[in-house]
Amino acid sequence: MRLTSEITNTLLSSKRIMDFWKALEKYDLEDDDWKANEMVLNHYKELEKTAVKLSNPIMTEAVKCKK
Repeated sequence: MRLTSEITNTLLSSKRIMDFWKALEKYDLEDDDWKANEMVLNHYKELEKTAVKLSNPIMTEAVKCKK
């Protein structure tokens, strides 16, 4: 699916990494679809850092597997 401004705004408004992943699934986006957008990619990296710092071992493993 093509990354539209609506989808970009949804991804950028995600406060948690799980919300980001749910949006990716909802819009059926592949990694190549959104990783080409620098703003979205940087937002994901920040969410990932926060998730790893605040997470329990299960969440940490989920972040590792998503990479």
